[in-house]
Amino acid sequence: MPNPPIKRAKLIPGNLYPFQKDESPIQQRSKDQMMTK
Repeated sequence: MPNPPIKRAKLIPGNLYPFQKDESPIQQRSKDQMMTK
């Protein structure tokens, strides 16, 4: 599975990323933290 553009998703609203709509913002945030750290 290709990794979604996380950095871009931060700047652009989730509405433009339907494939990320399945994940709640909280889940996305925790995932982002794991990738950042």
